[in-house]
Amino acid sequence: MNVPDPDRTEPQIQAEDTGFAIAPALRSVEEEFSGHSADFARLKHRDQAFRRLVAYYTSLSHNIGAIESGVEPASAEFLAMLKNQHSQTREEISAALAQTPLY
Repeated sequence: MNVPDPDRTEPQIQAEDTGFAIAPALRSVEEEFSGHSADFARLKHRDQAFRRLVAYYTSLSHNIGAIESGVEPASAEFLAMLKNQHSQTREEISAALAQTPLY
């Protein structure tokens, strides 16, 4: 079993059996919009476009986490582009939640 080194500066998590590095994700989309959990669940259940938007947001979160933790190499420009897409996607999700009827 791998014992974490408290002096290690990279926030990587090691899978116990495989030794592969696993990148921590950013906060989940459900955590980002926890105040809208009922609307979020309803939209996710009923709207295929919203589900795709959530899946894209989640993918971006994982990619950003992998790059920031050093698991995946990437240029600063590429990371900035991913963060911009992440922010835009968060705004689209927020707009979709704001347009959700209250029933």
